[in-house]
Amino acid sequence: MAAKRLAGAVALACALQVFAQQSELQLALDDAAKAFEQGNVADADQKVRSVLESHPSDLRALLLMGAVLDSLRRYGEADRYYQRALKLAPQSPQVLNNAANHYLASGNRSEARQLYLETLAADPQYPNANLQLARISLEDKQGHAALNYLSRLGTSATDDPGVLELRARALSLDGQCSAAGETAAKLESLAAGNWRAHFSAGAVYAGCKSYNQAEESFSRALDADPRNFDILYNLGLAALYAGHTERAAKVFEVALNERPDDVDCLYMLSRAYLQAQRTADAAMLLTKAARIAPGRAEPLLLLAQVSAQLGFYLDAVSTYDRYLRLRPGDETAHRERAFSLANTGDFKGALPDLEAYVRKHPHDRTGLYELATAQSFNDRKKAKESGVSTGPERSRTGLLDFLSLPPAEQRARYLANLRRNAAKDSIDFRWTIRLGTELLADGKSAEALEIFRQIRSASSDPQILARCGTALLEFEQYEAAREFLEAVVAVTPSFSAARLDLATAVFHLDGPHTALNELDKTAPEDRKGDYYLLRAQLLDSLGKVPEAADALNRGMQLAPTRASLYFQAASFLLKHQLRQEALSLLEQASRIVPDARELLLAECVALILVHRESDAEKLLAEIQARWPEWDRSYLLNGILLQMQLKPGEARRMLETAIALGAATPEAYYYQALSITESAPQDSESAEKAIDRALGLAPNDAYVFLLAGKIAVARKDYATGVQRLQRATQLQPGLIPAHYALRSAYKAIGDEQKSAAELAEIKRIGAENAAAKPSIASVEDFLFTVRAPR
Repeated sequence: MAAKRLAGAVALACALQVFAQQSELQLALDDAAKAFEQGNVADADQKVRSVLESHPSDLRALLLMGAVLDSLRRYGEADRYYQRALKLAPQSPQVLNNAANHYLASGNRSEARQLYLETLAADPQYPNANLQLARISLEDKQGHAALNYLSRLGTSATDDPGVLELRARALSLDGQCSAAGETAAKLESLAAGNWRAHFSAGAVYAGCKSYNQAEESFSRALDADPRNFDILYNLGLAALYAGHTERAAKVFEVALNERPDDVDCLYMLSRAYLQAQRTADAAMLLTKAARIAPGRAEPLLLLAQVSAQLGFYLDAVSTYDRYLRLRPGDETAHRERAFSLANTGDFKGALPDLEAYVRKHPHDRTGLYELATAQSFNDRKKAKESGVSTGPERSRTGLLDFLSLPPAEQRARYLANLRRNAAKDSIDFRWTIRLGTELLADGKSAEALEIFRQIRSASSDPQILARCGTALLEFEQYEAAREFLEAVVAVTPSFSAARLDLATAVFHLDGPHTALNELDKTAPEDRKGDYYLLRAQLLDSLGKVPEAADALNRGMQLAPTRASLYFQAASFLLKHQLRQEALSLLEQASRIVPDARELLLAECVALILVHRESDAEKLLAEIQARWPEWDRSYLLNGILLQMQLKPGEARRMLETAIALGAATPEAYYYQALSITESAPQDSESAEKAIDRALGLAPNDAYVFLLAGKIAVARKDYATGVQRLQRATQLQPGLIPAHYALRSAYKAIGDEQKSAAELAEIKRIGAENAAAKPSIASVEDFLFTVRAPR
């Protein structure tokens, strides 16, 4: 009996010892797992290895060791631990799933898929395996299979954004676009500021060819991350396929600022340019794309087609040759190459390919037309007797060489071509007018004016003379413009557009009285909205504000849907401090012309000026959502945030505006100001920003004031004093500049000059001298926005 009790005691002691060892093992693994979850990978590595030294077959330790090594991307080492775990528990869903995760992370997708399938064989409802197999199916464009895997996740995953995204994509791939749209809408409703949800929804809508909805979703995504290239690119695609060509081009242009050498973006922007009839610009982009990626077929094919459109047929043929080396089976490209060859006059080389194409495609109308055209030119060539041209003289080459030139050389060659065409065709004045206009743009006024005088001597056509006058007026050549426009109205008094241009030229030469007399010669039946708008401006210049307001009102009644009239009217009202009236007008405009973004931005300015900042913020958010690529809304938002004493937010918004192209004095001024207030230690960045502002606004006292303060903060007192003195020279009554100078003199120990500045401050205060407004004021911001056409 005693022996039995002894044996029982020994067994109990052994059991307690094993339990203690197991508890100690689990505690050690819990400690390692906790370190791993907290990101302390090195500590976790050490602790798991310590466990494995004494327990080399512990399943949990093996899996944890594999996970630690995977996180370090040491996949080869990790593989050994997963293999040991699989030998110990080949049917365990957890082991199979973790091993599959390992192979997926290491890039062995096929092995991962097989192990996920084995996981489901052991446990058909295993969540992660179903989720990963759904993702893999989507990558393989197998929407139906993905839906099957997702259906096993149960109702608990119904509102999970990640699962919703996968389900929407799967439905789209499976052709269930109505259900895909509903799921994408639900995903966006749960987004809570997550741009990825909007991006995914946009991809789903695009997959279902609902491009307008895709454009809206991508716009929301871009609003959260305005410089994200992937969002920009996909937004550009959606806009292009939705038929919004101009917006697509602008978005792709912003995307190229982020990645100038992205071939896909170059290619898609060229397609947008082609739709906008900007063929030469498209050719330039395609030339760059072909140079960057000579093995990409699509840019080469489009470049060949564009070269043919521009009449550079030899270039087209050589580019088709490059393309066909990549895609030799493209029969259409062989046909197009042959027709380009025919246009060079090489009918012997072209006809066999065209004939072969037509034999294979006897009902293809384009092929039949091109073959007939080539045969016709060839027959005329054979019958040549009189020396008359018998074929197309369009075998030009050199487009690709031209597009590869630096911009200055391109410009010089372009002007040389204009001169050559103008000299060749003295009857068609389009070339001569274009040449004169381009010379004015280059600042070569004397040569340009001589060309326009030659046109004046050679033609009396009112339309030609009016075009010349308008071109001269645009470049502020008022005297020459008046000469042309007077000749037009003398012959055709009813030419009201020329009369308006003449009145504008006279206003700049002789003043508003004479201009008003000229304008009022317009026949009553021709007095449209533009007439009254110009009349309002002239009356305003004469100080006749009530009469100007009356003219403005009449103009608005005659042309209520023209965005430019609303813009000019709002500018007039704000100029005269009629802020509430301007706001009411712009609110009316937003209902009548809701897509004029400049008017909506003007409405934001008016809201700020009447102290309705919260409403301005809401409207700015709407503008940014609709036009996320437009720099002006971010710029105004940054200015507003700075005014609200939120310099950190203002800085981020202003940097976004600058990244999108807002290279203006106010952009850099407010950027520098926001940096000094949000990060005073970052004086180097503030200095860079204010230097840019100084370069763009060399006569603005407020810019020099801030520049001086920044220099003083950097203890560069000599530069600071120089800048502050310049501010007081530009605006003697600018008291803050005198205060800053006084502080700077004190800092360098010049008490005499410091006292002199204090005396100047008192003098200015006694005289109640008013400072002129800075160019960086919110009120002036409106006038930096281009009026809508």
